[in-house]
Amino acid sequence: MKFIRQVFLDKIFLCSFLVAICTLTLGFPQQRDIDWQTIESLFTLMLAVQIFQFLGVFARISEFLTKYVKMARNLVELFVFMAFFSSMILTNDVVLLTLIPILAMILTRSCINHVYPVVLICLSANLGSSLLPLGNPQNLFLFTFYHLSFQTFLEMGLPVCFISLILLCVACYKVSKIRIRIPSFALQTIPISQLSISILASIAALAGILRFISLSAAMIVTILSAFLISPKIFKHVDYSLLLTFICFFVAVSDIKHLPILSHVLKMLNTSQRGVYLSSLGLSQLLSNVPTAVLWAPFSPHYYAIFLGTNIGGLGTIIASLANLLAYKQYRINFPEEHTSYLKTFAFFNLLFLLILGTLGFFLIQ
Repeated sequence: MKFIRQVFLDKIFLCSFLVAICTLTLGFPQQRDIDWQTIESLFTLMLAVQIFQFLGVFARISEFLTKYVKMARNLVELFVFMAFFSSMILTNDVVLLTLIPILAMILTRSCINHVYPVVLICLSANLGSSLLPLGNPQNLFLFTFYHLSFQTFLEMGLPVCFISLILLCVACYKVSKIRIRIPSFALQTIPISQLSISILASIAALAGILRFISLSAAMIVTILSAFLISPKIFKHVDYSLLLTFICFFVAVSDIKHLPILSHVLKMLNTSQRGVYLSSLGLSQLLSNVPTAVLWAPFSPHYYAIFLGTNIGGLGTIIASLANLLAYKQYRINFPEEHTSYLKTFAFFNLLFLLILGTLGFFLIQ
């Protein structure tokens, strides 16, 4: 009952569920339109990451890295780089859920403005996650839907990631160099046997997603590993995200047969830049994950959709699920300052969107 209540308290899932129900009046979804491989990949990856989360591996890594930090700017730079690079593998959602509470614990004991560092971490997680298929849900979907090679995906993401990293480094200079004291973390010892099992699970998950082994075999290994460590791990998997994806697939399956939608998308599909700009714009209104799911069946221009939905994750608060998650984490840790967060978030996201959106336009031939 608790699991069901948590799922139906997720507003993003509720919106997608209502949309899926409404679109059923237009027709019934086809079995082939629901990409179960993406669902399976996402579940396997989330479960593998939750094993590390449960064991406290990420908190221990954070403690080790922050042990020698003495300045506020260095602290923010460290968290920005951790968010940027770790989101490539751990997904932007998991990185935000892990790093924001740890940073909040430090900021509440320091004389540092809370808003700007959290906004930068959100930007870093979104932009870093664009490099690899594992980084975010839309990448994983595009990777499986278009059957892209790992090398192709890496080549698509490198230019934007490189420029993004430069912009983030420049943005960190806004933080002052005041001295700070980092609080110590109360961490439990991780048993070697459990750590070994978690590493095995993560290797299996990555190998399955990257198609080195069967995805089903990878999922079974990951499930067994989680059971061996603790069945409680399954409670922390974001099942509402999986159900949201299924709702997206159902809705797209229903509406893609509408003549007017097919006509509009075919008009926009005449050029890669048309697909890019429409993906960028739709992401601001629908969020980047449903935009990728909606566009993919209509267009062979996967690079344009990739750029449009990843850069399109910047901008509005609803442009990316990660944006909403970061805002939710901020409100939990700093409930009295959410208005200033939204203003700062809007300014820097629109600034990054303008710069990277222009870059994306010229990257497409």
